[in-house]
Amino acid sequence: MRSPRRGARRHRSGAGRRQVPRPWSGRRPWSCRRPAASPASARRRRRSRTRRGRARRRSPGQPHDGIGKGRGAWISLQGLCVAQAATSSPGWQAFDVTSSPRLSVVVAGSSGFLGRHLVTELRERGHTVTPLVRRPARSGESPWDPQGGKVDTAVVQGADVVVNLAGAPLVGNPHSKKWERDVLSSRVTSTRLLAETIAAAPTPPALVNASGVSWYGDHGSAALTESSDSRGHAFLTRVAREWEGATQPAVDAGARVVRLRTAPVQDRASQPLKSQSLQFKVGLGGRIGNGEQFYPVISLRDWVAAAAFLVEHPTASGPANLCAPTTATNKEFTATLGRLVRRPAFFAVPSAVIRVAAGPIAPELLGSLNLRPQALLDLGHTFADPDVEAVLRTGLSG
Repeated sequence: MRSPRRGARRHRSGAGRRQVPRPWSGRRPWSCRRPAASPASARRRRRSRTRRGRARRRSPGQPHDGIGKGRGAWISLQGLCVAQAATSSPGWQAFDVTSSPRLSVVVAGSSGFLGRHLVTELRERGHTVTPLVRRPARSGESPWDPQGGKVDTAVVQGADVVVNLAGAPLVGNPHSKKWERDVLSSRVTSTRLLAETIAAAPTPPALVNASGVSWYGDHGSAALTESSDSRGHAFLTRVAREWEGATQPAVDAGARVVRLRTAPVQDRASQPLKSQSLQFKVGLGGRIGNGEQFYPVISLRDWVAAAAFLVEHPTASGPANLCAPTTATNKEFTATLGRLVRRPAFFAVPSAVIRVAAGPIAPELLGSLNLRPQALLDLGHTFADPDVEAVLRTGLSG
């Protein structure tokens, strides 16, 4: 005889009679229920219920710690603590980006990795963003041809802020003369066109222009801020000098000009971390040269936040280092990345090999930049990822 179905009830007069289905009680079968809690777990659960009961028994009009009433009072108390911590921190000042007026922002280089994220951030903050594009423009965009010297003057001069991130990718063949020409001319030509257009405006808009930390050149272990000098004649150092020099017409016209001296942005979706993480995961990671050179970095979210902060700030001008507040050496960077991807990183690429393989950009890989974002810190800006471990952890989690 077949065994009765689970959930069925036998007829009282015998096991062989017709099965009567039992209605579903909403409870799981004993075999599926949670096992009995241990005595310690039971005690913790009873204490938790007791605390919740005491909170519910609080009289409706009774204030919580003297701040407001009910559930919102706890939120107010928490907000007060956060506000006190923020305003008591060194370098805090009254400027609040949340109170920034809605701006009209023109962005060149909006299709690049950093440009896409910055445009999204500015729009989320309520600003009107008009990308400059070299393809046929869609609604809300404006066409331009930097190599041909063509841009809609009315669009640029009617903006509150112009952001220029345009430039050929640095990823390429460093031994190619064409690559060198493209890297230099794409940056200088676009910057000069925008700076001259801004300078011709009756009321010049602000210019927030990209640059690179390579502007400084090799400084060894010396601590560097925006007031430090530029040294050497490495290729990317010369590019950064000419790049920043192309903003001079806007400076001479009295416009607010910010130069974003950007460290390598660490995010798994973009170079250099995209390649480095794969290299380390297969066990081929290692330091460059002796690893003692300082290597500034910044996370994507910190770069976007800092760039948007400088766009909105009404008085920020001059160079600004976009890097984590604490700069690690290449050896520390290598060890941290290896630990985060759980792979050994014991290889070392000799300096001689780097000079041959990297060609004109070898000084940037072997040079040392112990950088600090002093201008941003003085303006009261804070960083979510202040050191190399935080930067890489955020970058790898993407």
